[in-house]
Amino acid sequence: MRIIDFYESDRQAHWLEQIAASEWDAGKLLHELLATGRFHTWAGAGSTVLLLTDGDTLAAYCTFAEQDDIQPAPYGPWIGFVYTAPAYRGQHLAGRLIRHAENLALWAGRASVHISTGYEGLYEKYGYRFRETLRELHGEPVRVYEKRLTRGGMLSVFHADSGRKYFSAEDWRGFIDCAADSGLDAVELTVGNGGWRFLLDDAHMALEAEGQVWPGEAVAAALREGNRAYHDCGVNELTEAEMEGILTHARERGVGVIPLLNSPGHMQAVVTAMQRLGVQGASYRGSESAADLESPAALGFVTALVRRYIDWFTARGVRAVNLGADEYANDRDATVPGFARLQEGGGEGYRRFLRYINAQTAYVRARGAVPLLFNDGMYYAGAAEDVDPHAISAYWCPGWKGYDLAPAALVAGKGHPVLNTNWAWYYVLGRSGEGKDAPDFSFEKALAGIGRVPGAEVAGDPGGVRPIGRMLCLWCDEPGAPYDATEKARVRELMRRFGEANPPAQA
Repeated sequence: MRIIDFYESDRQAHWLEQIAASEWDAGKLLHELLATGRFHTWAGAGSTVLLLTDGDTLAAYCTFAEQDDIQPAPYGPWIGFVYTAPAYRGQHLAGRLIRHAENLALWAGRASVHISTGYEGLYEKYGYRFRETLRELHGEPVRVYEKRLTRGGMLSVFHADSGRKYFSAEDWRGFIDCAADSGLDAVELTVGNGGWRFLLDDAHMALEAEGQVWPGEAVAAALREGNRAYHDCGVNELTEAEMEGILTHARERGVGVIPLLNSPGHMQAVVTAMQRLGVQGASYRGSESAADLESPAALGFVTALVRRYIDWFTARGVRAVNLGADEYANDRDATVPGFARLQEGGGEGYRRFLRYINAQTAYVRARGAVPLLFNDGMYYAGAAEDVDPHAISAYWCPGWKGYDLAPAALVAGKGHPVLNTNWAWYYVLGRSGEGKDAPDFSFEKALAGIGRVPGAEVAGDPGGVRPIGRMLCLWCDEPGAPYDATEKARVRELMRRFGEANPPAQA
């Protein structure tokens, strides 16, 4: 099944027929509003209709709107017209659509979402709480329910680079507990970034693309070899059972989990694995980290691998997936960044990169989650080629001499919500010191950055871009740096200070 936006579909007449067939008066109203072009006048300009489809059949639908049957709405946004076709009832499809609408609200920077209903006990199971009774358009009283989506005034995320360095399930429970105690909303768990540190059970690792089949046991063995070649941490991967436990613990603590599946760069372990498996053209022009998108075999393998993990995480209710897409092939030549090289010779390489990224973001959205990208590859050097406008930009820096990243204002101007990932808050595990001679991204500099740079200030843009949230990042550029008691205390202090800097939530 896929979730699609009615207004993005090229089969609107088909879906209108199925909405009209709903044995429900509200469904007839929705059909009339859509068919006559009055929906946006009634519901608000930014409103839409979400369709959960099973092939050509409409299984369920709902609206995500600025207002619903209470007009004018005193607050918003609203989820309305929640309907499941009789043949599909009992499969929790309404909950799946509601979660998707909540995603849209969350990643649009909204602190809460609302539902109006004449019933009691219908939406409480989804985490909604009664707010007040208001009157709908015909004067009838309705119960208004609200669900808070963030703990503070903006979405707050903690990221740990568990791609370069292995962190145990116990470490991750610690990160989650500290995030909850610090008032943060989510943790970004790195699966792939250098290493590929979470392996599904062998039976789930089989991949197929471009007429080739790679057995699960072989894929898992090759990735283990790739992890050891990149940096052998002794224990190198989380198991499927351990990840299930991490997700369960996060749900119990009310903390979201965002997997980072960085591709097509920062894939050293995956490139090595492809070479071991005999995938033709695994490496982009000798880069140790970048998969070669010019090779159909490498493109097929990487696409299938990333999608296997998108499927696994979205089936377990994750709200967002970070696809990374940063620093492609920067290791090949220090004088010519990878994106600049992709733009040479007419830019077909860059367009190929964007086709890959846009296909993966569309895949994430079709599974009810929101795609994130680091800002590096978005409109590099002012490129006109479009990036999926639904992708959130995890904007971390405006570049440096020779690395010509698009300004935050350009990215936001293209319609991308911005998750402020300001590098002023970066901490690289094990680095310490302050002052001009201290290493970049030290603990002391990150702590000072949290105090100095407000959550709404995006790197290189002192106030022109309004971000939807902010992300504190722990990186592991030196994977051998120990995560000992001293480091755990440092990370807890950064998270605590980051949480304290978040203003109170506003409705």
